[in-house]
Amino acid sequence: MAIHSNHQAMLKESLPEMYLTAKYCIEFRKEDTQGCLGYPAILLLLAIADSLGSYIIDTNNVKKHFAILNHPDYYNIRLSDEDIEIIYSKYRNLLNHNAVLAGNVVLGIGNVEDSVYENKNDIAYLRLVPFLKATEKSLIKFLDKSDEVVTASKQLQNILKK
Repeated sequence: MAIHSNHQAMLKESLPEMYLTAKYCIEFRKEDTQGCLGYPAILLLLAIADSLGSYIIDTNNVKKHFAILNHPDYYNIRLSDEDIEIIYSKYRNLLNHNAVLAGNVVLGIGNVEDSVYENKNDIAYLRLVPFLKATEKSLIKFLDKSDEVVTASKQLQNILKK
């Protein structure tokens, strides 16, 4: 952590730190279950997606930031509007505000070859390893052009008003 001259420079530090912490959480294995630190990992990965979406999608509507998950230049996960709503409300919001997930959603470690998300028999499955990989790809693209994207965004103007 450092003092930064502008928000663009801060993003170049904060986003990779969040990514690396999520990666650590996913790679960590609990002794009793061999599970990972999934809850903090998914919170960080969703926070990164939210942040990227706030500049790329460039709206004050937080839920719409998650449209970044479908953006062809970034995550490109190809979700329905209903799937984005599930990720936003049943994973992100409940976990962030209440420290729980909805009863009809599953958070798993997964493998690199797995899909990030799928909905089978009205149960949503979100997988950490493929989401981490998609986040890494998206973060590299975003950080490569973040100076221009952030400077031109309405989001930065809103931040500067605070």
